[in-house]
Amino acid sequence: MTRMYGISSDAISTMFSGLSGSNNTSSTGSILADYASLKSGSYYKLVKNYYKQQGSDSKSRVKSTDKTEAKNLTSIKADSKELLDSSAKLMGTDFDAKTDKDREKVYDNLKSFVDDYNSTIKAAKDANSTSVLTAASSMVKSTAVNASLLGKIGIKINKDNTMTLDESMYKDSDGKMKEVDMTPAKSLFKGVGSYAYNLNASTSYLSMTATNVASRVTTYGDNGRYNKASDFSSVLDNMI
Repeated sequence: MTRMYGISSDAISTMFSGLSGSNNTSSTGSILADYASLKSGSYYKLVKNYYKQQGSDSKSRVKSTDKTEAKNLTSIKADSKELLDSSAKLMGTDFDAKTDKDREKVYDNLKSFVDDYNSTIKAAKDANSTSVLTAASSMVKSTAVNASLLGKIGIKINKDNTMTLDESMYKDSDGKMKEVDMTPAKSLFKGVGSYAYNLNASTSYLSMTATNVASRVTTYGDNGRYNKASDFSSVLDNMI
């Protein structure tokens, strides 16, 4: 038994058997066309191209998803660092301001803190990782517990868990600094067990969690291989 293009001679004989009748004219044409496709290899080429395209689309989807997640994790880590820095400044701030310059510094430090907190919360909300969201929720809970005290220094907690600082509490219509009782701020940002102390612990945990999750994110490189996103900067370099 001989073989042609991987097809046995017996199979070819069977394909053409019983084609002498006039009722089989259309079937004959169809089978001959199929045989020609098999012989030329066009079936193989089509199937191979189809699965190649499917694989390419799959890789593109994975790469797109991982790229977005890796960038978001990078943002969470960067924003967390900014929040820790601004929180540290508040912990070291002299809230017994005597001059307009001192009062302005207090206000600027509070504003930086609120902005960095909001950036961190917004970035964390876009995460796909349950562990990242859990870490972020710890921050939100800590803030909610202190909502009343924060309100006394002009910081309002919004429905989306972000903060808003009331500028009018610190400045008049001409932009001149007002004298504000900052006793609540001392309770919030000074000492072990304070809001800032607990928030820093939650923020540090969020940053660590984002780093750990990023180490498990994989992306397709230009060489068609999987690359581990264990380093944030290298991930971004690979994706640009």
